[in-house]
Amino acid sequence: MTDANRSRPDALSASNDNPFQEPGATDQDLSGKSGSYFPRRYLTDMFRFIEANNDKLSVSTYEDLEFPTLEDARLNYPSEYSHWTKKVKADPAKAPKAHIFLQYDIDSRPERLHGLLKEETHAAVPANIMIFNRRIDRRHLKNTGVVRTTQYDLDEALLKSSQKRGFVIGYHTNAYELAGFDVERALKVFDEDMTALNTRFGVRFFSAHGGVPDQDGRNNNGLPYHPAWRKKAIWVHNGISLRFAGSFSDGGHNSPARDPEGRDLRRLFEKMEPGRRYRILLHPQYYDIDFNISERFTGTAWYDDILAQHQRDPSDSLWKNVTLAF
Repeated sequence: MTDANRSRPDALSASNDNPFQEPGATDQDLSGKSGSYFPRRYLTDMFRFIEANNDKLSVSTYEDLEFPTLEDARLNYPSEYSHWTKKVKADPAKAPKAHIFLQYDIDSRPERLHGLLKEETHAAVPANIMIFNRRIDRRHLKNTGVVRTTQYDLDEALLKSSQKRGFVIGYHTNAYELAGFDVERALKVFDEDMTALNTRFGVRFFSAHGGVPDQDGRNNNGLPYHPAWRKKAIWVHNGISLRFAGSFSDGGHNSPARDPEGRDLRRLFEKMEPGRRYRILLHPQYYDIDFNISERFTGTAWYDDILAQHQRDPSDSLWKNVTLAF
């Protein structure tokens, strides 16, 4: 048991093999608009923009990458990036394009992911979808130190049909939280979750969830790379990460450490260069047809503009003024 867990005796509801409490509050108990701050078409217009510029933009998934070896993840990532860069540079069809890797972290409101996946415009822009095996009631853990799972209703049939269209399903690991901040138990939870998701979806990529840190600030991204999965699974983000020329994340929407002025995804596209790759990490929970206005972002010029444009003419693309630099 870790020192963090000793100082928080209530971190687990029990010390048996199934320590998680029964589900508590669910997303369905919240307002239908809760947690969404952007119109869904901020993303669907992006899909249209990418498709309209398919001579300059290419979308890939983690399945498209080639790893010389999975023996040592930290040493392997630079070699993967170097290999990818050389291969793209030598390919006349790929060299003139900027390459996009889209990742979704499904922290909550999976129904908003489902709505996005059903959009016809998404077909040309496959995403890497990171899901929990068991979702934690984050607020309850933060306030009480007690781990309890909560409802997390994924449409498995939709996810599997999306896989057939080129989308990738990965594990959004929250094992350290689920284990009450006990490293030994967390490795066991990781193995259980990866095994379950691998059985259901053939998962072989994972990304650490931000989640609730322990009293020393350690989180899911500090969990050791599970030795049984080093040769079978690839850690793609948060803790150990693939390399990119540039990236964007909408994570921590309400964090005071994030300046809303620099959080317009469209600006990343204007900085893209051919022959380079970029990661876009999004949380679909923030995007919906019926959404709230973000108090934190209100007063930011680009945010106010997209809301005004959306209200003025829902058919007018929010990406119409985006210009690629090449």
